Amino acid sequence: MTNDLQRDEELAFRQFGLKTQIAKLEKELEEVLIKTRSFEAMLLTHIEEDIIEERELNAVYRKLRNEKKQKRLEQKRRGKNYKAPRSVLIPPKKELPKVELSNKQELKRLYKETMFLVHPDKYSLNEDMGEKATEATANLIDIYKSGDLVKMRLFHQHVLSGNAIEDNTIKVKEQEPDAYLESEIERLTKALFEAKHKRTYKVLTTYDNPESYIQELKDFYADRIAKLMKRTRKANK
Repeated sequence: MTNDLQRDEELAFRQFGLKTQIAKLEKELEEVLIKTRSFEAMLLTHIEEDIIEERELNAVYRKLRNEKKQKRLEQKRRGKNYKAPRSVLIPPKKELPKVELSNKQELKRLYKETMFLVHPDKYSLNEDMGEKATEATANLIDIYKSGDLVKMRLFHQHVLSGNAIEDNTIKVKEQEPDAYLESEIERLTKALFEAKHKRTYKVLTTYDNPESYIQELKDFYADRIAKLMKRTRKANK
């Protein structure tokens, strides 16, 4: 009894340390993301039109280049004297900004994807596999109802590994109760590393005057636009 109590205390202490580390990483990552997004939003107000023009020109150039390639192939097929009518170019629509999924949306997405993979109906002709699939489905539903995104990610990864129906390890292993915490620490550490190495965050934290980056971006897009305009005129001949 004493050994069990001591083991439980050690486990609780270790999990407390892991949860504390997770909270610290989450806070630091949130601070980095808030600063970066705020800075990027400011930059966007100054270069949004340049970005749109560069993307539109790039799309037109690619379309012209592909059409020219197809025209050469068609001419080769029909004969060198054949001339196809010039098509009318329609400017591409502006791209909508990507919207990041909230935790609730990601939980629901992972739930649907995983349910599709482990649903018992997929094993209707195999009674044994069907029972395991039913158990896996029940575990999946429990995780979804708990709202635990960390466990859902681990569950989803386990299913994708192909082991979900083959063994009884579909649950977060009881013999490794802090495995999901360690996995979350690994994920957050990687996300924080990537966030801190993003170009805009480096500018924000290393430039004496971060707003000078606006001119750098404007010069970059001006050069890109000039080159694309030249290539587009050449491709249109």
